[in-house]
Amino acid sequence: MSFLSKLRGWNVRLSQATTPPVLWKTRGFALYDLVARAELGRPENAVVVDVGGGRTWQFGETYHSKPGFRLIGVDISGEELALNPHLHETIESDICRSLGLDGRQVDLILSRATVEHLHDTGAFLRHAHTALRPGGRMIVLFAGKWAGSTVLNRLIPEALAVKLLHMLVPNSKGYQGFKAYYDNCGYGAFSRAAKANGFAIAEYYPNYYNSSYYQFFWPLHCLSILHDLIRQALSIKALSSMHLFVLEKQG
Repeated sequence: MSFLSKLRGWNVRLSQATTPPVLWKTRGFALYDLVARAELGRPENAVVVDVGGGRTWQFGETYHSKPGFRLIGVDISGEELALNPHLHETIESDICRSLGLDGRQVDLILSRATVEHLHDTGAFLRHAHTALRPGGRMIVLFAGKWAGSTVLNRLIPEALAVKLLHMLVPNSKGYQGFKAYYDNCGYGAFSRAAKANGFAIAEYYPNYYNSSYYQFFWPLHCLSILHDLIRQALSIKALSSMHLFVLEKQG
């Protein structure tokens, strides 16, 4: 292991140890885990579509024993889907064009860190609305357009941004660094797009933790934590690092 790798590892461990629990426990992925588990536990949610999950289904076999449970993975990469052992069915499709469900109605759609990579979020919402049964729900978690890391990602050339991400953020290769468009990824823009496509907003959770990207250098991480705490205190939804929406198909 090189000196730079050891130095980065030391900074990451120190950064993680000094992250305030109030930010860590309310980070977007932690909130998504809680909300998704609550919906997956409902008996009526048997047919579940995981959109853009690729190789990952973080709930393992937990819900596979539920009567009638069927997990369908939809992703633009068939190779990624092939690496996922928990799916009952896989559909390779560009979700801005189609979910590939052929008129079937599903109970629950999950989308985690996918919307920011779509070039046409409105089209995805239309397809999701068509696929859901009346009263069906969709849980979406995505990066906020005006969070510090996303603004920086838009300013830096894409190739350089990906290289820096994989170099500075441990274990990001294969999971992060995909092209991002941030189409309708603000709180207001996404809310309007969801309502325009027939959804009601059942729940919304903002998240202001954005400092994991800066763990490679502890002093920078401390400044980012201060920025996160200020934004959380102000509670301005437009400045949320990640947006978590629970949408419900009306009717």
